[in-house]
Amino acid sequence: MIQYSIGELIDKLIIVNLKIWHTEEDIRETEKTAPAEDTLKLCDRIVEFNKLRNELIDSINEYFKEA
Repeated sequence: MIQYSIGELIDKLIIVNLKIWHTEEDIRETEKTAPAEDTLKLCDRIVEFNKLRNELIDSINEYFKEA
């Protein structure tokens, strides 16, 4: 497993949070104009981003537990 510094973990967490935020905005826009399938695809992306977010939070917690 690749070890990251705490700064790298936090940086990755910030990026994932921004992706979630932008995707949620895309969902709001897509709901107005696009087919439901497009909105569902974006919702699937949110699910994947949230999984990654949780993994990063777990890694940050583990980093501090070991420190």
